[in-house]
Amino acid sequence: MRILLSLYGGIAYATYRLLKRRTSLTKNTVVKPLLNLQSKKHWPTGEKIKITDDGTYTANITKVAGNTFGDYANRNCAAFLIPELKDDKKPNISVYIDGLLVGHLTNRHTLSFYSILQHAKLLFSTTSCNAHIGEGGTGLDGKKLPYLITLDINWF
Repeated sequence: MRILLSLYGGIAYATYRLLKRRTSLTKNTVVKPLLNLQSKKHWPTGEKIKITDDGTYTANITKVAGNTFGDYANRNCAAFLIPELKDDKKPNISVYIDGLLVGHLTNRHTLSFYSILQHAKLLFSTTSCNAHIGEGGTGLDGKKLPYLITLDINWF
């Protein structure tokens, strides 16, 4: 009976460690950057649009933010917008800064951006715009504060 309990305990622990490892690898994983991204069009400045991040790209955002421990981020840079199709055939616009994926456009902005790309004959082409990375850092209570990435873009 003890051997059986030990065996089940070992299997449960191994399963827990495997699942924990898989989860931690997919979350906050820094991947190799896409080097030499080329834009077919750089959009003029205009509307400020926030990008979405579910926490998956926190490591990438921290890397491109460039702030030191305790400081807030305040960086202007270029963002590359890459149209993609998700597994369910829904359009998606991925946002890359310094070759690293930092988030996506919201669903509302994705649909309008896709129609603009189609009208400009740039569907599935990489375009770019100005971006700003702000906030982040560490709060007074020691907690990590979220970064805010906004795109400064006028696609109309």
